[in-house]
Amino acid sequence: MGALLLMATFFGLIGAAGISVYAMLAGNWKLARRILVSSVAGLLVYFGLLFGVSFASFQKTVKLNEEFCIWELCFSAPSMETTKTIGIGANQSIAQGRYYIVNVKIRSDAKRVIQTLQPESVRVVAIDDHGRCYTFSVAGQKSLDAANSNPPLSLPWFHNLNPGESSERQIVFDLPADTKNPSLEITEGQWPTYLVIGDENSFFHKKTRIRLNNNSAD
Repeated sequence: MGALLLMATFFGLIGAAGISVYAMLAGNWKLARRILVSSVAGLLVYFGLLFGVSFASFQKTVKLNEEFCIWELCFSAPSMETTKTIGIGANQSIAQGRYYIVNVKIRSDAKRVIQTLQPESVRVVAIDDHGRCYTFSVAGQKSLDAANSNPPLSLPWFHNLNPGESSERQIVFDLPADTKNPSLEITEGQWPTYLVIGDENSFFHKKTRIRLNNNSAD
C-alpha cells in the first residue's frame, strides 16, 4: 500500500508539473498557481504521513531462530556463538573485545516471484548495550571464511532467491568484551524504500532487532 501511494504521488506530481507548464505557456497564471499550491500541499501531507507513521512505530525484538518478515523477505539468526579467537596459524584473528559469530538466514516468502537483491541492498549490523552499531569485522570475517573455504563476504552474499528458497551465511562481529545484551539489525532495500510510508527502511522508522544470547564458546 505504501509503495502504491508513493507511485501515485510521484506520477501525480509529474502530471501536475506538465499541466502547470502548459498553463503558464497559455498565460493562465491563476491555474498554474493553483496547481503549485495543491502540489506543495500534497507533498506536505505525504511527508507528514511518512514521518508520522515512522515516529509512531515501535521497537520490535525477536529471539534467536525467530523469523520476522519485511514484505516477502524473511530474516532470522538461527544460531550464534562467541569466541576470542578465530582460525589458526597465519589465518588466526584475535578480537579486540569478543567475536560474535552469527548465522544469518534470509528466506523468500514469495509464492511465484524470484526475489532479486541488489548489491549493498542488505545491511546487517550488531548493536551493543549503548546502542552503538558495528558492521562485520573484516579481520574476523577473513579468518572465518579462510577456515570454512568461503569467498570473501559482501552484502548480500547472494543475488536471487526462488520462491520458498533460503540462504545462510555466518557473519562475524567484534563487540566490546563487557557487552551483555547485544542485538542484530537486518534491513533490505535501497532508494526509494526510504520514502515508502510504513516501510522499515523509511526515515526514522524503528527497526526490528534480533536479540543475541551470550552462549560462549572458546
